[in-house]
Amino acid sequence: MFRAALLAVGTSLLSTLQPAGPLAAQPAEQTVAVTSTAQLVAVVRRLVADKRYDEARQLIAEWQPDDATYQYRVAYVEGMIQQDRGELDAAIATYRSILADRPDFTAVRYDLTQALFQAGQDDAAKYNAELLIAAGVDDQVGGGLKNIVGEINDRRPIRFRAYASFLPSTNINGGTDNSIVLIGGIPFVIGNQSKRMSGIGYMIGGEMLFRQTFAPTLSFVGSVGIGGRFYPQIERAELTFNVSAGVEKEINRGKITVSAIGRQDFDHVTPAFRSIGGRVEFSRFVGQRSRMYTSLTVSHLDYLGSTFRDGWKGELEGFVDTFLKANRFIRVLGGVETEQTETQFLSYTEGRGGLGFYTEAPWGLTLYMQGSYANRFYRGRMPFIGIPRNDDRFEGQVTVTKRDLTFLGVAPQVTYSAIVNKSNSAFDEYVVHGLDVRLVKEF
Repeated sequence: MFRAALLAVGTSLLSTLQPAGPLAAQPAEQTVAVTSTAQLVAVVRRLVADKRYDEARQLIAEWQPDDATYQYRVAYVEGMIQQDRGELDAAIATYRSILADRPDFTAVRYDLTQALFQAGQDDAAKYNAELLIAAGVDDQVGGGLKNIVGEINDRRPIRFRAYASFLPSTNINGGTDNSIVLIGGIPFVIGNQSKRMSGIGYMIGGEMLFRQTFAPTLSFVGSVGIGGRFYPQIERAELTFNVSAGVEKEINRGKITVSAIGRQDFDHVTPAFRSIGGRVEFSRFVGQRSRMYTSLTVSHLDYLGSTFRDGWKGELEGFVDTFLKANRFIRVLGGVETEQTETQFLSYTEGRGGLGFYTEAPWGLTLYMQGSYANRFYRGRMPFIGIPRNDDRFEGQVTVTKRDLTFLGVAPQVTYSAIVNKSNSAFDEYVVHGLDVRLVKEF
């Protein structure tokens, strides 16, 4: 079904690869005179579908060889032939090599999505399909991409996912650079455990996702995950165990998921924190070139061994992506968070907002840049100081993915992040710079 939709795409996608205008004389055996881009697209696709590969190659080779996109057109047809022959790894490599230089070639991304789906590289196929859907491409071709996403969700009821990262950080513990702080005019010396600690750590984790459809638009979904952060230099180890189970309802161009969630944290092997609650998530493709996501989470907090921090937490967050092209979008994000604890001066409300920008550039690079600001104000007066704490937090990150440096379906990705927290409590001011180096499938 997806292949049939692809054959009907026409000029709207492939015109990104070919300049408009009359074509050169075509091979004698071609019975249809090709005089426009639309006819070229239709003829080449028919030739490949009919296994007339040499004719397809000749048609492309003889058409405007001096044009700037000539080498990509030739490679693209070769990719279509490889895909038609079932040489999926070769076709994926060909398509990715074109997109490494020309990420704006939407037609190539469209064929890449199909090849990834056929090869069982579901994470990458879904990632590219959703970019094309959000950019409005799927509406031009009859919804074939949405069908792909649906089949990806349903064809593997149980999926396993693993991840690992290197995590160099200038401030692992969110500690202060201050050595002495004044509280009520009295100087206090900061203990070593509260000072900034730097080091190179790593994160290892895995997740099992399960999904069972029991009605055309209704599914049971859940996950079980475990992850750890380890910093040998400071003998710090954090382990987190997460579970969720809920129901997902498909709606027009989107979905709503309602889940019960739970979390257990360990400090080394000692239980340190647990929470239990619920989450409602809503995602939808909006208009012709946007997508949105929002979630509401409410949890009960239990800090084992320190009941003064126990309480509940509510968080509403989300983002809207507006697509300029299938390979470029602007993100607006924001959220509100509140926590009520047994100790009033630790209870707070936070509002935050920010902007992000995603683009796939030449040289096989994908860039995502994001900046945000948050204000957190506490509801109770701090001991000794007599005023409520108030923080201003500034965050920035840059993520770079090298799309054309692949191995076994993964690509390297590096994220640099920076956090600056300003506070009227000198004890709580800190600066963090960090890196996250990993391999990803979503590219």
